[in-house]
Amino acid sequence: MKFSDLVAVSNMPGLYLMNRKRTDGLILKFLDSDKTTFASSRKHVFTPLENITIYTEEDHVSLLSIFQTIKSKKLSYDIKSDESLGKAFEIALPNYDKSRVYKSDIKKIFKWYDLLVPFDQAHQIFIEEVEEAPKTTKELKPTEEIEEVIAPKPKATAKKTAKKNTIEEPQASEKSVEKKPKTTAKKTAKKTKDDK
Repeated sequence: MKFSDLVAVSNMPGLYLMNRKRTDGLILKFLDSDKTTFASSRKHVFTPLENITIYTEEDHVSLLSIFQTIKSKKLSYDIKSDESLGKAFEIALPNYDKSRVYKSDIKKIFKWYDLLVPFDQAHQIFIEEVEEAPKTTKELKPTEEIEEVIAPKPKATAKKTAKKNTIEEPQASEKSVEKKPKTTAKKTAKKTKDDK
């Protein structure tokens, strides 16, 4: 289980794991069991937790970093009390924008944190995932050869494409000219039949 696989789904309580993607929605896995369910993209909006950020007075802070702060400071709070949640959130993120972060948002953050704590102990999901750089298997070349590789190619290819374009244009016009006499010949043939 990774933090990047966790998803919040509109009109469905709790959090889910992305199991598989389909063209018309997602197959989601429940956190506490191996059961899966399908959620249609027509009825639901999917929000990966790694994309959620919280407004601050300076910049945005990711949800993962807030979870890490709550865990490291071992904050105590009462999930039923808005005051308790507000004070705990202010300790976790003192410079959050009070005009854009609502009590309902704070409550949702702590509910999600409470849901994920048991899984963090087993899977370490509150650890940031570091993307590894792709490994190269090519050998390094001396600088002289690198300069040859980097040197720009002559513009002969541009001239070739220009020649191709000039050659193709008359052919296209010849085809269109051929079509016009055929249609007019049919029309004249019909007129001669009508005249008789």
